[in-house]
Amino acid sequence: MDAYTDSNLEDMEHLLSQSLPLVMKTGDILDGLVVQINKDGIVVSLGGKFESCVPHMEMLTLSKKDLNSITPGENIPVMILGTDPSSGELLLSIDKANSHIGWGKLEDLFKSGKNVSAIVTGYNKGGLTVIAENVAGFIPISHIHTPLKVNPETPDGPLSDILHTRIGDTLELKILELNGQDKRVVLSEKLVHEDRKSVAKDRLIKELDEGSIVNGTVSSITNFGAFVDIGGADGLIHISEISWQSVDNIEEFVKIGDEISAYIINIDQENKRIALSLKRVGSQPWDNVAAKYEINQTIHGTITRLTEFGAFARIDGNIEGLVHISELSDKLVHHPKEIVKVGDTVPLRILNIEPERKRLGLSLKQADPI
Repeated sequence: MDAYTDSNLEDMEHLLSQSLPLVMKTGDILDGLVVQINKDGIVVSLGGKFESCVPHMEMLTLSKKDLNSITPGENIPVMILGTDPSSGELLLSIDKANSHIGWGKLEDLFKSGKNVSAIVTGYNKGGLTVIAENVAGFIPISHIHTPLKVNPETPDGPLSDILHTRIGDTLELKILELNGQDKRVVLSEKLVHEDRKSVAKDRLIKELDEGSIVNGTVSSITNFGAFVDIGGADGLIHISEISWQSVDNIEEFVKIGDEISAYIINIDQENKRIALSLKRVGSQPWDNVAAKYEINQTIHGTITRLTEFGAFARIDGNIEGLVHISELSDKLVHHPKEIVKVGDTVPLRILNIEPERKRLGLSLKQADPI
């Protein structure tokens, strides 16, 4: 074999300096210098004389706005997928480079507990599909901040209609799960909303005063009361504070979405709870008792409950008075049930009126016939 001459060695050194792909490997992410944009894609240079074209199918993560903003001379990240066996040209992808870089950003956000912005791209019966930092993710139905009162097992109908309206929305989400091996990203819109409500509640609790009137929107109804959004935080109107009348069905008085005014009964600073009342807004039944009734007046009343010391009777709406056991009959009474039972409507004489203490003294034995 002939020995290499100085000229041969110089030629080899020059050749090696131009053989940059020899030190590259599949999966590497490099900055590609944009040379030109043509009908086939974006031509980039990776150093020396090595130029390759990123085809349109490998730049789907670029929006039309992003694509139009790219100009020759700027750098864009590309991932090496391999080489074309026929031409030897490098196969490049902007999408995979963006996805890899995006995954790193998601990991940083997940570790720090910060939220991520995502665009809704579609849906299925399980929830919404999104793109966050150029990585595909998923929001389960249970973590979508939308009132879904439908069967999630039904792929069509109301659920499908609701989810379809979310396509294209930009959402702020919290990362629930990040699995690098499976490339699984699970996100929550609901937790972001709950965090915001918690912050809003902290602020409201400091600003609100017991005894004041606030405006709000009925956000949900349970068998024990109605929750009202009063500016990003919910307060509870217990069923006993819905109306001065007896309430069997709350939805006969308020419905979800109703805008109402409510009276603040109590603010629990420690447990961050706001107790509201609907019935205490405006005039209250006891405010007019002294003007409407007078002592020694005989009226009809309905027995509502019995105790060992007497019977309570409702005379008007939610106005109740006490018939002491000594005022039930002229004869000796050991228990009110000997004379009356719950539901009886009887004539009663008013013995005393104390509106400020919400007390009304009544007598059955002294009542005139009416």
